Amino acid sequence: MLWFANVALWLWLPLVLVLFLLVPARQAVVGALIASWLFLPQLEIEIQFLPNFTKVSATSYALLLGALLLDPRRTLFKFRPAWTDIPMFLFLFSGCISSFTNGLGAYDAFSMLLQRFVQYGIPYLLGRSYFQTIDDAKELCQGILLGGLLYVPLCMYEFRMSPQLHNIVYGFSPFNDFKMARRWGGFRPTVFMQHGLMVGVWMATAAATSFWLWRTRAMDRFLGIPMWIVTVVLLVTTVFVKATGAIVLLAGVMGIMFFLLQFRSKTPFYMALLAIPAYILIRSTGTWDGIAFSEWLGTQISPDRAESLWYRLTMENATVFHLENRGMFGWGGWGRAFDFKVYDGGLDTYIVPDSFWIVTFGANGYYGLITVFAFYLLGPAVLLWKIGAEDWGKPKYAPVTGMAVVSLLYAMDCLFNAMVNPIFIVMLGAVTGMAARMQYRAAKPTRSAASTRPAKQVEAPRTARTGSDRYTPPGRPRTAEGPL
Repeated sequence: MLWFANVALWLWLPLVLVLFLLVPARQAVVGALIASWLFLPQLEIEIQFLPNFTKVSATSYALLLGALLLDPRRTLFKFRPAWTDIPMFLFLFSGCISSFTNGLGAYDAFSMLLQRFVQYGIPYLLGRSYFQTIDDAKELCQGILLGGLLYVPLCMYEFRMSPQLHNIVYGFSPFNDFKMARRWGGFRPTVFMQHGLMVGVWMATAAATSFWLWRTRAMDRFLGIPMWIVTVVLLVTTVFVKATGAIVLLAGVMGIMFFLLQFRSKTPFYMALLAIPAYILIRSTGTWDGIAFSEWLGTQISPDRAESLWYRLTMENATVFHLENRGMFGWGGWGRAFDFKVYDGGLDTYIVPDSFWIVTFGANGYYGLITVFAFYLLGPAVLLWKIGAEDWGKPKYAPVTGMAVVSLLYAMDCLFNAMVNPIFIVMLGAVTGMAARMQYRAAKPTRSAASTRPAKQVEAPRTARTGSDRYTPPGRPRTAEGPL
């Protein structure tokens, strides 16, 4: 059955071009983007002189060709750079600069540049070009809702029968260790993605998007179904996926949404925006190693979770130690930052990085880390500043403000997992472009502000709604009964 996975991946290129001929270009972009991420196989084909052929690169090539050949005048050729594009532009060259600073040569530098352009540059360009208005953003949100609903029965099937759909359809499993598919006394769905954590983040994204569009009244129904039912179904499915991190992130994002709607307050959003770079700063400088927290987790909550967290933190601490003399631009590509062993502390193994931030830090140093998270956060931050608190929950702005809040879920997930999702890159491209073009809208005065006006202005007041290759980690976390 492996032949079918190869055929599906290669056939995706002409199928997307046909899709451009059958439906409007923006619908073709949304449909191809969602369908490829949800249903194409987890296969990687090596191609000489080009990045490996995967579901991400196949979709990037196909959509770029479709846009250039079949929709050139209306979109890509009208692209106009904005100042908010600077972080993405700088990040595209991070791998190239790391190659040169590590003496890996021009060929390796060009290879890193091309790989980054396929993985990030093309999806970002599509997001900037095809989603320039709030109506465009609503179309992308609808695609996310549809993708989430399509995954509901598949997740429920694997929750009951175990992760087998990828093996049934494509003839192989996307992961080697089946223990990763067991959580909470049952199975964690994987469907056609690489890991159950990836499915959890996807379902959390769909659930958060549905919740926002429902509560802001931007949409009353979707596919004829009341939005509250769509939201409940997606929320329940997210819990059944059993990805603890995704559930916690979903709760946090919904809390931000609640404050925006109920109290007209941006404070939780600001706090989340600041917490992400603050976490990266204290971890990348070694200010906080997190070991004491993992020990507390083992004694108070869950020994299993503590063991997993201790292992993850130990890998990250070792990488930070290894980057002592290469912190600015990292070690370059091909896993060179992680090609050393961790000894003692119960470990004798090579580094296994789990989080996106440490992978980027190891390969591209502070340059790559700063530029990529600046790209992740700049668009939502500018949008947060330009749109008043009173307007965030209005149906008129709900699609773009919803994408800005939901994009925080992905940025926070990158602190703990290393799963690049092109849908979020497109989403961030859309938010960044609209944030740059949008005019500043100050928040309306609150009741308390209106009450301080002179008496003659209050007669008819307006009512306003408010360098070593050897690292020795600390010991494993202990429970009340002893070591794990």
